[in-house]
Amino acid sequence: MSTSLERRFLNFLGSVPGAESLDVLLAGAEFDGERRADFLLFGRKVILEVKSLEVDTSPKVEAEMGKHRERDDFPMIYGEVELEKVLKHLPDGKEINERIFFRTTRSVETATRSAEDQIENTARILNLKEAVGVVVLLNEGIDVLTPEVVAHRVGMLMRRKAEDGNNRSPIAFAWLLFEGHVATSGPAERTLPMVILEGPCASVFDWFSENLTYLQVAWAQFNGYPLLKAENATLEDLKIKTASSLSKPKGGDNLTREQLWEIRYREQPYLRLLSEAEVLRHGRASIERLTPYFLVGGPKASEKEMERMMTAWSDFLCEAKHRGLDLRHMREA
Repeated sequence: MSTSLERRFLNFLGSVPGAESLDVLLAGAEFDGERRADFLLFGRKVILEVKSLEVDTSPKVEAEMGKHRERDDFPMIYGEVELEKVLKHLPDGKEINERIFFRTTRSVETATRSAEDQIENTARILNLKEAVGVVVLLNEGIDVLTPEVVAHRVGMLMRRKAEDGNNRSPIAFAWLLFEGHVATSGPAERTLPMVILEGPCASVFDWFSENLTYLQVAWAQFNGYPLLKAENATLEDLKIKTASSLSKPKGGDNLTREQLWEIRYREQPYLRLLSEAEVLRHGRASIERLTPYFLVGGPKASEKEMERMMTAWSDFLCEAKHRGLDLRHMREA
């Protein structure tokens, strides 16, 4: 089943002047069973295939992490945090992360290799040996397949070599579109990331850069959005987050006290300047001050004093979550 993003993008391609649908062009019985790309563009100089990433591979992350949760060295971390904040505490975290990467990006590899076959076969059928191969990968809402992850996996595939040492992939350019992720830095508060990857053979098609710019501008206009170009050196600089993770309560909502404390701390994260050891000591002191008031027969505190102590503990948890601190070390602080 195609996603709404895929349907919208295919409609967009159909509106590009001179675009030819290969399903229409190769509709004859003699082409039955022949794999083909989606469109020819710019006077048949471009063979373009569209792939939509629709399989949520996050269960593979949980399956791999589940193998390690009972380990003595597995960290105790408050709240939901990024995977790397957990794995940094494990001596074999790098190896675990690599296994997770390849398992969660298997759908990306499958889509990319399928596109390669379709582009190559289209070039053979229509004798378009000089055409540039382009794949468009669409991610409408698979959170685990972030722009960084998808770009890294596709880039690896585009750079791989054949047995004779020549470039294996016919894909010169990959255009990655994301609508379940947003970049929270740059010229706008939230922007939908578009990533362009150039393969080893891209330099042969210098003329395509102008056409690619046209497609990006046209796609933005098709959706009624401005096109903003980021000058960042890496994707990490863009601070890309999932759209769902940004749906945090704001001060005007009907919030609990705990949520209000979290909002206040995000606005003034005063523990951010401390070292990890200092933050852990702050957490230990906070819980030690609180504990007696929760014991049977323990001392009593005013509502104001109790809230002050609870806020200090909440602030620690917010900072611990931000850093991915192992709370087990709080005993040693």
